[in-house]
Amino acid sequence: MNKKYDNSRSFLLVTYNLYHKLDTLTGPNKAYCLSVYMSLLKYAWKSSDYKCSVRYSTLIKDTKLSKMTVRRSCSLLSDLGIITIKRLPSANHYSMNIRYLKAERYTTEHTKVYNRTLRGTRENSINRSINTVITNNTNIDKIISKGLGRDTTILELSKLSYEELKNDKKNSYYCSKAITLKEDNDKNKNLVPVEKILRTLKNVGGKKSNAFYRAKVAYNKANGIKPWEK
Repeated sequence: MNKKYDNSRSFLLVTYNLYHKLDTLTGPNKAYCLSVYMSLLKYAWKSSDYKCSVRYSTLIKDTKLSKMTVRRSCSLLSDLGIITIKRLPSANHYSMNIRYLKAERYTTEHTKVYNRTLRGTRENSINRSINTVITNNTNIDKIISKGLGRDTTILELSKLSYEELKNDKKNSYYCSKAITLKEDNDKNKNLVPVEKILRTLKNVGGKKSNAFYRAKVAYNKANGIKPWEK
């Protein structure tokens, strides 16, 4: 009788939602949080519900970060809703938000993952994603592949049409930001420039709007009189 294997995770995919969720952090905090998060996953992914109980000393050993940095990173991850923390007497109990994870499942033996994924006996989701990017070489893909940086990439994408941005399903973060910027730019086109408003205000109520002043200027010009020669 052949042994039957349960569906088991061969690896985990960390989504772009997680990576860009950390964009709100300043300085090196994003890198610290990613390091701590990957350390937590090392223990949490063994559980079907993505939970684990880990001491700070374990995370410090894995990440080579100080205790203060590890504690702050855990707190930041919790504030962002990426993990939840429950205090225990000698450790913390962590729960991963599965919204930021995607499991790759197979029915074959876990030890065969290396041969299966690298030798191409079965296409996995990573290969499918790479092939999709190569075959669907859209304008959005071309801009993002240039590596222009977050702000410049969003600016370049905002020059594309609404339809193209809304129909793209692979780069939802960048496309949503580009749509927002595009909408803001369209609104600003209908506004009167500040410089024009200031020029108008400067002329309104000033001496140039006074009838006697304009008449005097016209008289001086007609008679060749310069103001300083009066």
